[in-house]
Amino acid sequence: GEWPGAVERSRSPDRRRPQRGDWAVAVLAVAAQLFAPRTGGPAEVAAWVAPVALLLAFAQGLPLAWRRVWPVPVAVLVLGSFALYVVAIGVVPPFAGWIVIWSLATTEGPRRRSIVTAVVMSATTVLLLIVGELISPGSGASVLLVSATVVVTLAAVTVRSERARLDAVRERAASEERLRIARDLHDLIGHGLGIVAVQSSTARMALDSGDTGTARSAMSAVESSSRSALREMRELLGVLRGIGNATEEVERDASRPPAPGLADIASLVDNV
Repeated sequence: GEWPGAVERSRSPDRRRPQRGDWAVAVLAVAAQLFAPRTGGPAEVAAWVAPVALLLAFAQGLPLAWRRVWPVPVAVLVLGSFALYVVAIGVVPPFAGWIVIWSLATTEGPRRRSIVTAVVMSATTVLLLIVGELISPGSGASVLLVSATVVVTLAAVTVRSERARLDAVRERAASEERLRIARDLHDLIGHGLGIVAVQSSTARMALDSGDTGTARSAMSAVESSSRSALREMRELLGVLRGIGNATEEVERDASRPPAPGLADIASLVDNV
């Protein structure tokens, strides 16, 4: 007895809280940042580097669990933590940054805003990699990391653009289908009302002349035509609204009479 929308909302995940998949991504990102190879920096590592690296690795990875809930704050936090890591310790692959870039570009928000935010995130990451290379020159791995960042950004933007194109194609197909149904509905109502008008006029003239048999036959035709038109109109409106779930649709199809075929031509001729 619940509304279809309420049932759908009860089955859909709550986007206000991280899901298990989000936590898995966050844990993997933390592990990747912890064991990421470091380029540049001094050969001898100070004692304070290990706890700071651990703290910054968690600061980059754990916020990813909330990247779908608060995308921009998470991006700022990940970028800030990565910047501190680069300046204080050295250049490492920005695994968390790549995940944020992908998430920002492929999010369900407005396409232009998502792509612009992802490009800004990517440009900032590239700038941090260059700054880290200038501060503590390494083996040139920053060039590879910059290239990987650009590739991730281009791939994410391409995926989002292709998704938007497919959505536009589906929306256009749905609009064409609704227009076709509207034309069918117009033809159905016009045909049904035409039959009702003709048969009602026939019944009135038959009653005026005292021919009750013809009047009864005409009114029977009016009843049959109006019931058939109402049934077909309900079916068309149900398709147009897209209401009900798959189970209800199967039950309606099971109780619905089969569509007329070639064997029903004689009945069609009789009705005409």
